Amino acid sequence: MEVFITILIIGFVIYLIAKNSNSQKKQKKTEVPIDIKVTTSFGTGTSFEQEKFKPISQDTNGGWILNPGAKFKLTLINVDEQIASEVRNLLDNDEIRDYRKDDKIMALFAKHNIKVKEIESYKRKYKKQYLSKIEELKENSKEWQISGEKDREDLLIEFRKSAISTIYERADCDLEALFEYEPKEITADDELIQEYGFENLQTYLRYADKLDKVRVIPNDNYSRPMFEKLWELGLAQRGNEISKEEILMTLTLKDLNSIAQNPDKQYNRKKQAVEYILNLPDLDDKVGKFISLRELFKLQPLPEKFNKINLDEISKTWKYHAEEVKLLMDTFRNSYYSWRDLKDKEYVKGYSVEPLDKENPCPCAKERSEKKYPKSSPPKVPFHIGCNCFLNQEYD
Repeated sequence: MEVFITILIIGFVIYLIAKNSNSQKKQKKTEVPIDIKVTTSFGTGTSFEQEKFKPISQDTNGGWILNPGAKFKLTLINVDEQIASEVRNLLDNDEIRDYRKDDKIMALFAKHNIKVKEIESYKRKYKKQYLSKIEELKENSKEWQISGEKDREDLLIEFRKSAISTIYERADCDLEALFEYEPKEITADDELIQEYGFENLQTYLRYADKLDKVRVIPNDNYSRPMFEKLWELGLAQRGNEISKEEILMTLTLKDLNSIAQNPDKQYNRKKQAVEYILNLPDLDDKVGKFISLRELFKLQPLPEKFNKINLDEISKTWKYHAEEVKLLMDTFRNSYYSWRDLKDKEYVKGYSVEPLDKENPCPCAKERSEKKYPKSSPPKVPFHIGCNCFLNQEYD
């Protein structure tokens, strides 16, 4: 009887693992994968727990391999063992939601100027092809030759799409940012990060395209603590530090008329209402009835010592880092699924490959998905950095 119960428990555990494997492979990569760890004992002291990759190891060139044992290796370069281990620990941590994990890993990339060997190889292979195709399309386009600046911006969107479509191994990321936003000087943001911290600078850059805008950030808004920190750092004005005219312009026309209470006129334009209100007595009290000054924030320009820093270039640099991190996270996760599935071959007779994007797969995915692979020669999924194909096991 005890043996029978043990067999039932083992069967149930295998069922849970198989079910979890299939659901994880097919879920969208923007979601956090559900990593169910099943642990049970069978009266002998043994237990079963889902495995992780072995600890990071160093390759012959001094890079740190994040996923030893995987068919597709991911290697950090320009980094020491401690930081590489920190990146790996974040990748393994399933309790952190993806968008928070993105930020934490991106902070390490920006602060320590980390590179991923496989991303650098991918860029060497396809960046020149991408840029050359765009130039070819420009030269062959009669419309491009006679178009103005805005029309050319519109045409470039089409040219980029065409150039991307020619790439055989199409990484699942923003290839425009990966190929066009790579920083000429990767250390350009180091001084800013040291001065203000990554997260504070990230918030600042997110809104720095409109420094003249007064923003209303209520107390329950998730961004409120971030703006308060910018204010403490001197990167934002708050409340009464902002001019009364700018504060009034954040109000609706209805509220402005209520403040004005002009018996001779109902204002239809904000500017006229504000001009009238600015000359009223007890202005602070009147405005305070309609808006909390503590909710108002306006970003400040960077101090003079940072005048040489181009914020637009820094913003593009961080968009580039964001694509690096996305590629790293997605490829690490997919390499883990394949590594895990290939460890169990007992009832497998062969494999097939399925791209996540079935409507518009990259040429590599389309070609590989049309093949069948024997048990003795499984496909090496992921096939390239940013590959979103997953492995299907075919059973006897």
